[in-house]
Amino acid sequence: LQEATDLAVECIEWSCKAVLETPSLKLEPVMALSTRIVVDLACVAVISMILTSELEKEVIHNHNGQQHWIIPCQSEKQLAMLAAVGFWGLWTNMIITAISDFVNMII
Repeated sequence: LQEATDLAVECIEWSCKAVLETPSLKLEPVMALSTRIVVDLACVAVISMILTSELEKEVIHNHNGQQHWIIPCQSEKQLAMLAAVGFWGLWTNMIITAISDFVNMII
């Protein structure tokens, strides 16, 4: 039992040394966060383009005389595009989570 315990301790020490000597594993949280930020910003940009692609031609005048454009009800095509972008954003974030969990499992 003592030999098995000593072997286990040595294996843990070797694995800790290997992880500490691999700097790319230390960058994983930063890389995962930056990738998520890029994906989320891309989703927001595409969603804003979809929502503002067909502005209503009617002009609303407020009490100050300023004109405002109103965003119309979304067409079925725009709703389908919004659903696709939302699905893509969720799917990509789940892939990032899976890769991050895999790397953390190795550590």
